[in-house]
Amino acid sequence: MSTPPYPLHPEPMKKSWLERRPLWKIPLGFLTLLLLIGVFGSVVMTIITTSFHNSEAYKQAVAKASENSQVREAIGEPIHPAWLVSGQLNVTGSTGNANLLIPISGPSPICR
Repeated sequence: MSTPPYPLHPEPMKKSWLERRPLWKIPLGFLTLLLLIGVFGSVVMTIITTSFHNSEAYKQAVAKASENSQVREAIGEPIHPAWLVSGQLNVTGSTGNANLLIPISGPSPICR
């Protein structure tokens, strides 16, 4: 008689950590949901901010601020635009308008 390819008395399967602690499913599910919402929000904010930073209106505004002598005297050089930009950017074909709030900073700690 040959031996079977599997044991006659298999060991019982071990339960996973989550199966042994079923009450942890609710808080872990909630935390997973919060994490997914946070990741989604971060991706949306990154896409919006990147579109502002790549717009011609943003580039022109930062260039004008860098060229302005009053701005350079007040905050110093080099001028650093902040990451978060707010406002409106409307583009229709080759025309459009922009109303942006671009926070800028420089090395000078005190603005006059």
